[in-house]
Formats: sequence, C-alpha cells, structure tokens
Amino acid sequence: MDIEVLGRALTTLPQDDDHPYRTGPWRPQHVERAAVSLEVTGEIPADLEGVYLRNTENPVHPAVEIYHPFDGDGMVHAVGFRGGKAFYRNKFIRTDGFVAEQEAGRALWAGLAEDPARSPQQTGWGARGRMKDASSTDVVMHNGVALTSFYQCGDLYRLSPTTLETLGKATWNGGFPSTAAAIRVVTCGDV
Repeated sequence: MDIEVLGRALTTLPQDDDHPYRTGPWRPQHVERAAVSLEVTGEIPADLEGVYLRNTENPVHPAVEIYHPFDGDGMVHAVGFRGGKAFYRNKFIRTDGFVAEQEAGRALWAGLAEDPARSPQQTGWGARGRMKDASSTDVVMHNGVALTSFYQCGDLYRLSPTTLETLGKATWNGGFPSTAAAIRVVTCGDV
C-alpha cells in the first residue's frame, strides 16, 4: 500500500492538547493523504465501483474562548472501489473561512458556544451573520459532484467525489437560494 501526503493544514493547536474533544478518537487530522491499492482481506467484486464519503470536523486552531465539537473545519474522507481495488483519500474543504484562517494563522470566527461579538472577523455566514462557513456537516452527491454544507450556514461547496478537490461553490446557475425557496414541502396535513 502506497500512502501519499497531499498536503498539510497550518495548525496552532498545542502539541500537548488535552481537550476531551480533541484527543483520543477525536484527535483532529491535519494531514491530507491518499492511499491507493489498499490491502484487502478477501476479494472485492470487480464490478463494484463507487465511493463512500464522510464529512467530519477537524479543528486547526484553538477556539476564541470556548471550543465546541462542531467548530472544526470540514474534511471529507473517501473510501472508493474500482476494478477490484480499494482506495482512501482525505482533504479539507477549501471554504472561504478555511482559506482565510489558514492565511491568518489563527481563528477568525467565534464558534457555536461563543459570543459572536468576540470574533476577530465581524462578517461571516449564518443566522448570527458572524459564523465561519466550515461546510463540515453534510455531504451528498448531486449530478456526479459531491456537495458539502454546514448545518448553521454557508454556501454549498462542490467536490470531486474521487479526488476530493474543491471545485468551488454551487451556484445553481444563479438560482440558489431562490430556487430552494420555490420548492413547496408537502406535510401529512396536505395529503
């Protein structure tokens, strides 16, 4: 099995971090990797082709004041199958918030459990208008592209489902969010 390092996020978390949601199984990953031809016990059917995607929060900087487990940046993990072989890859989603904090070398937005007025960056996304767009909650496939989002706010980010390269924001040809507003949700009372 060959493992390639694709990149590393700048992190300012302490080496001896003892926060319960940043240690043990919750320890954040800051290295992006690709592993091809994973070792397999048994045999993968040659006609099995596809990818399993998982979105996670991976903090790279300490919180402004109080850390919440949902405050990390979005990182998508992919396990894929092609030609009887399996591969793995993980990458950070290059959101506007992630890129800005990587350039600044520190947290610029308060987290979920913090007072937004204490954010070094006073513009952002979400109901409070001051949150970082982490795109770290959901990942779905639409029209051959992976879309990621954050449950509180932000844009939908498009990713290649196999390379996990960030392809930019989903614009729905200028129809989002007005297109979504036009969709009527049918409830049991409407039937």
